[in-house]
Amino acid sequence: MPEHDEAVRRRVADFALGVLRFVRALRRDVASDSIIRHIARCTGSVSANYRDAFAARSDSEFVSKLALAIAELDEIDRWFWMAAQLRLGDSARLAVLTADAKQLRAILAEIGNAVRRNLQRELATRRSRR
Repeated sequence: MPEHDEAVRRRVADFALGVLRFVRALRRDVASDSIIRHIARCTGSVSANYRDAFAARSDSEFVSKLALAIAELDEIDRWFWMAAQLRLGDSARLAVLTADAKQLRAILAEIGNAVRRNLQRELATRRSRR
């Protein structure tokens, strides 16, 4: 695996661990329990879909798995917004995690876009050979 892929994999894993540590420290009540469950589920899905992308059988499947991870990051962002509105947890830590989620989303989107561009080039090359 190229070095940059390993760096992104490590960043995704560190993000997931950081988020889970954050939600573990939140106060527990009816509203926060719902938010905690959603954030924890989304975080696990980001990590799992990113990992699964590298086991993909095709570039299309790779892009699809990345798209799922990106969608989960978007959902985490919405739950982080709700947590901030309810003043759950340390606001500075939540701001850092929110920024990390947005950065990871941008990174994964760029990876997916690069693979998509390569697929389009390959397809155009095949068509031009006909």
